[in-house]
Amino acid sequence: MNNSMLQNVISRFKNENEFDDSIDIFSIFSLMQIFKKQDIEISDIEDSIIDGGGDGGIDSIIIMIDGKLIRTMEEFDDFKRENNDQASNSTRLNIYFSQIKESPSFKESVWEKMLSTFMFVYEDTSIDYILNPEAKEKINLVKECIDFVITFSNLINIKINYVTTGDTLCISQGVKAKEDQLLSKLKQYTNTQKIEISYYGGNELREIFNTPLETKSIIKYERMMEKRFNIDNDNSFAILVTISNYYDFITSDEYELREAIFEDNVRHFEGTVEVNKAIMETLKNDFSIEFWALNNGITILADEITPITDSRLRINNLQIVNGLQTSFCIYNYLKNNSGNLENEKRSVLVKIIKVTDETISDKIIKCTSSQTAVRSAELRATDKYQRDIENNFLANELYYNRRKNYYKNQGKPRAKMYGIANTAQYVEAILFASPSSARNNPTSLLKKDINYNKIFNEENDINIYRQCCIIFSNVKKVVKTISRDKDLIKEKYNSSVDIFMLHLSYIIPCILTENNVNQEKIKTLTTEDITQDVCIKALELIITVINKNLNVNVITLSKSSKFDLAIKEQLNEIYSG
Repeated sequence: MNNSMLQNVISRFKNENEFDDSIDIFSIFSLMQIFKKQDIEISDIEDSIIDGGGDGGIDSIIIMIDGKLIRTMEEFDDFKRENNDQASNSTRLNIYFSQIKESPSFKESVWEKMLSTFMFVYEDTSIDYILNPEAKEKINLVKECIDFVITFSNLINIKINYVTTGDTLCISQGVKAKEDQLLSKLKQYTNTQKIEISYYGGNELREIFNTPLETKSIIKYERMMEKRFNIDNDNSFAILVTISNYYDFITSDEYELREAIFEDNVRHFEGTVEVNKAIMETLKNDFSIEFWALNNGITILADEITPITDSRLRINNLQIVNGLQTSFCIYNYLKNNSGNLENEKRSVLVKIIKVTDETISDKIIKCTSSQTAVRSAELRATDKYQRDIENNFLANELYYNRRKNYYKNQGKPRAKMYGIANTAQYVEAILFASPSSARNNPTSLLKKDINYNKIFNEENDINIYRQCCIIFSNVKKVVKTISRDKDLIKEKYNSSVDIFMLHLSYIIPCILTENNVNQEKIKTLTTEDITQDVCIKALELIITVINKNLNVNVITLSKSSKFDLAIKEQLNEIYSG
């Protein structure tokens, strides 16, 4: 492929999403194409990147258990705790390693370096000498996840992506031979056979980018109820769908679960809890009674529903907002009993509701999710205050992703989008002076009532959420620009400055207000205030505090509340006079 053609595509991607020059645009572009169907947030794509000195030949690591991103050891510990330190035989672990080179060809040295890394990790405990702290933490997390899941499940898949601007038709036999060596060793180390390698060149990246995601789905039904329901001034439907047809509806062409259609569901799959055990028992043993008579069914919201031929409905921009547990159980049951697909005649009740009014949508989500115990934190997106925050962002030409994918599906620029979880992190770090807490386990900020009610308190100024997002984005932009010329954190501690970005976002408002931060003063800070000089001062302060704690690994330090306390003490020392 002509390299200028690819560069034109990347420029279009950059302009459409309003990305600036502070990011590694080729890496971000490549990863967003590779994971286009998984629909991973841009912030999670950025967090997955570990490239730089000591990355072990791996630029990005993404881990998913049952479709849920596992970004830190703390999140993995949460997953185990929520599942009583158990997994099921249908638990799926997907691990993605990516190596991204903006070079015109595929080289043997990439596989040689990656093989050396895995050999050191699995055969030599002295990996501190070859891996930077972020790479070491991520690879250790991979090992922990494999060791845990493999005790219960065989559904472990590892995919290695190699990306260049070159031509995949011109990969040499030498590269292929090194690929075989890597695969053989990795299968031996991980005790799993489901490992594959994919090559992406300029043509593949361009084709993925130019291929729109399918937003329309077709569901085949056995019977439509006579009564239609008038909701939001249009017709909606209640239908009976065979569980084999429903399985086809919720899976991709590769028979993987379509995780994106469950994003608006207030809870994720809850594993082997009693309700799910009962559903699985019904699927396995109750053939004499119709499944729909024993189950609450599925609720789907959509922008448009169109009846078509052969007892089918075409559904546009759908979200399954209730029935996730049933859906996952049907998926797990038929995935493990694929021979039953053609003979399975039992049906599930599916309600498909056309909704264009978000207030009605939120009411339906709340009501259909109140039949069983749901932690209040899981219904946060439907709170009126969350809608108020969203409107505040919109009034300032920013996009608050209260409903995941809503603005992405409208083609809004990614650089102007902020999710609920990210916003909570920035507010926790900047307003409540707890950057380590925000970095340590971001999901806990939404799961625990005490944290949520503190951060999303209606007594807070509504503008503070948008302002904290803007501060973080601008700090990140300026610090990344500085780091391109001279990365002080990398030079001194062989670690990325990214792990301290939340700390810097806390420190910089403290410097600008002479350590007198409050909501009113945060609101007055502008983009022009966040200069290179101020960011360098904040970096120097971070380095001073790290140097007082050299006995602690920098990754561990960045997640420690003691580090926050040490930063506050340093600030007090500077501004006490």
